[in-house]
Amino acid sequence: MKKINVLGLKIYKQRLKKGLSQVELARRIGVSHSMISHYEKGDKSPQIITLEKIAAVLDVDFNYLFYNNDMTEPEILTLLKSTDIITLSAEALTEKEKDFLKADFNLWARVLKEKYKI
Repeated sequence: MKKINVLGLKIYKQRLKKGLSQVELARRIGVSHSMISHYEKGDKSPQIITLEKIAAVLDVDFNYLFYNNDMTEPEILTLLKSTDIITLSAEALTEKEKDFLKADFNLWARVLKEKYKI
């Protein structure tokens, strides 16, 4: 089953909406145009700081690019402020998989908490 590159599609769609070429977007954020191509195809993922620059140039909320869903910023902030950030109850996951997902989520939660000073 082929994975859908949601982030790349969002960058591509917003770049076209702004009327920017890959070369122009790359110039504005300080990367090569081939890197934009890699992001859009899903071959590579941008670092957080680069994603913030992309969001600024494309005039979209960082969270729109960062998350693979349509959560609004207030919804995300409410989630991050909650005491029980994540609870995995999927019976199909092993304990190792649950621990991995919790650690990954907690890493991103720390990044966002720092960004929003929560």
